[in-house]
Amino acid sequence: MKKLKVLCSAMGGNIEVADFLRPICAKLGYEYSTMSESPEHDIKWELPKWLGWLRQADIVVCAARHKIQAAKSSNRAVQAMSLGKCVIASPLPAYLEVIKNGENGMICDGPEEWEAALKHLADQEVRLQMGEKAKASISRFHPSVIGASWSQQVRDLALRNCQPPKVDICIANYGNLEHLKLCVESIRKNT
Repeated sequence: MKKLKVLCSAMGGNIEVADFLRPICAKLGYEYSTMSESPEHDIKWELPKWLGWLRQADIVVCAARHKIQAAKSSNRAVQAMSLGKCVIASPLPAYLEVIKNGENGMICDGPEEWEAALKHLADQEVRLQMGEKAKASISRFHPSVIGASWSQQVRDLALRNCQPPKVDICIANYGNLEHLKLCVESIRKNT
């Protein structure tokens, strides 16, 4: 029988919080790995490879220091859920917004709850059903959905604050100054 692959994907400090999972996974006969930007972890997070590592996991754990870092985002869980992976996460407020415990993922606080969740997900059918629900539940984070929402918000703001609207072109850009310059240059030449 193939060992289940459990992957903890987090920033270095939160991976250390999840160290208690290594002996639990060993006891259950699971393969446990950590992926982080820190080289001392099992897998070094690298842009070209991280998604492949995430795809190989059967279960993704998102342990967090939820009591002292409550303002962290849900991006780690959402990344895994978008691939249809089962996620077990700490009760971080952002995780509680996207994970409905027992439906599209699991929320755990304390080693006993984590062990019970890992045991529950040993069943492949449970993992498949939960993974499908996870993927469907985060569809609101898809770029096309977010883009449409932002577009509508910009239109609403323009109509509310400018009568008549004074914006002809809105260019959304982040961290790509060279492409923005080319775009503005092209607009100036052609209008």
